[in-house]
Amino acid sequence: FEYFYTMGEDFTGDLAAHYEFAGDLLNAKDDGTTAEVPNSYAGAPTYVTDRNGVESSALAFGAGQRIETPALVGAETNYTIAMWVYVEPTNATLYVDRNSGSHSDTGHKITITSAGLVALDGVVSAGKIIYDAWQFIAVVGSYDGEAEVYVNGIKQDIIACSAFTTLTEGLIGSDLVGKVDDFWAWSRSLDAKEIADLYAAEK
Repeated sequence: FEYFYTMGEDFTGDLAAHYEFAGDLLNAKDDGTTAEVPNSYAGAPTYVTDRNGVESSALAFGAGQRIETPALVGAETNYTIAMWVYVEPTNATLYVDRNSGSHSDTGHKITITSAGLVALDGVVSAGKIIYDAWQFIAVVGSYDGEAEVYVNGIKQDIIACSAFTTLTEGLIGSDLVGKVDDFWAWSRSLDAKEIADLYAAEK
């Protein structure tokens, strides 16, 4: 994570979480926040080789397997969520934050459609991934109702998004058949250059 600081960018501002999945579920932001595998879900993701060939440094998800996190971004703030994913050909939910009291997916929900298109809160974008390959996806949302969708460091679309008032937890890999490598969340909007630099430094 320190590598891309040498590129002249500082990505630590308003960073809520960076889960590296390097053999554990610790938040590399080092604030004591830890993702957990809740017992209420069927099974747990397994550690596999990551996009760079490093063993036990990514998570493989199957049906009903997901990682629970604390709420990563504020309900009434701008935010950025980014991750490296490897998705098999199917509908997939990559991340959702929600109100744990109601156990309903009431927050920001990033999904992949059967056509391989990135969607947010049910709004389908023009951003398309390649199945069965590592892809970098980022969603930059604003509280005023717009979100930018990036695939592999390039802005693909601007779509409408929703605002939420009560978010208490997040789920990574919800309804995903595939793998997740690094996962980041910021409580601010990264700009296009920051997204491109993050992709370039991490690919």
